[in-house]
Amino acid sequence: MNNNINNLSKLLYSNLDINRYIIYDYDIDILINLKNNGIISLLICYYTKLNDIQKLNYTINKIKLYNLKLLKRDYLNIIKFYYNTNNELYIKYLNELKTKINNNPEIIIHKDIDFILNNNINELLLNLDGFFIKTSINDNLKLSLDEYYKLKFYKLDNIIVNNIILFIENNINKNLLQIINTIFLKIKNEENITIIDSGNIINNYKGTITQQSLINLENILNLLIKKNIKPFIIIHNKHIKNIPDLKNFLKNKNCFYFLTPYKFNDDIFILLFFFKLININNNVFIISNDNFDDHLNTLKNIYLNSNFKYIFKQYILKYTLNPYFIYDIPKYSLCIQVIYDKINKSYNVYIPHSNSFFILYKIKEE
Repeated sequence: MNNNINNLSKLLYSNLDINRYIIYDYDIDILINLKNNGIISLLICYYTKLNDIQKLNYTINKIKLYNLKLLKRDYLNIIKFYYNTNNELYIKYLNELKTKINNNPEIIIHKDIDFILNNNINELLLNLDGFFIKTSINDNLKLSLDEYYKLKFYKLDNIIVNNIILFIENNINKNLLQIINTIFLKIKNEENITIIDSGNIINNYKGTITQQSLINLENILNLLIKKNIKPFIIIHNKHIKNIPDLKNFLKNKNCFYFLTPYKFNDDIFILLFFFKLININNNVFIISNDNFDDHLNTLKNIYLNSNFKYIFKQYILKYTLNPYFIYDIPKYSLCIQVIYDKINKSYNVYIPHSNSFFILYKIKEE
């Protein structure tokens, strides 16, 4: 059965732009009754390309009757079709897709932005402010260098940050939490403080911990100190045994530090201190080559399906050890940015391009 459906899908797909009328050789009810997303999406593609409103509406009604769901690609094709033919249905399916995207922003990917731009679905584009996705088209709309100052740096949502702090603290015993809060009170008013994922740095040298590991850590710290940035070192207690000079090193360095306890992942404390600090100081960053994806996935039920994780990753500054280098703090977010132009009564939509620049797409207010 699956092989038959796969073969049918391939046949229909291969004829989509060659022999569209082939779809009329098949019984529409039999195809819909297969309840196969791929087949249903192809039906919608065929009927929109053939301008067959009757069959398109029949297909959509049958999908609802069978409690099936339209996929993102179906919505995009339907919206494109109704854009110039039926404004009421255009708005209806546009709003349904907006809701679907707001509930799960990750369904929108790079090729969807290209589709939206190519088909002038401006109302949907305006709904994508803050989405970290790129386009690969419209090179001719490249933003001039003197206009990059208009771009914004998108910050974390304080409500979500507070919920994450509560979640992490609820999984830490009271005695340890008291130690954490004591350290936090010492550092919270420090300007230009940056958290150092020390375990990431000392393990970065050929995957082993040696005396060179400590040299690497010191050189990264020195880079920060030269920039008048106050390092806050977070490192696991176990490394005191692995690196004999580490304890003296920490005491002699004019830096705050926290030794994470056994039976805990030091990343948990990096995140906890970061979120506690970011609530009162937006200039806090983490030096690490880790993306913290495993922990972010654990926290997904808290931040749900927002762009939170992409905004968070802006605060992670990568580094190299040969040569010693720390990447600069970003001046703006690499996301779609919708900014209203009061003078011209239009929306300026700044969209990151796959070739590492922004394009400017203007939408007149209606």
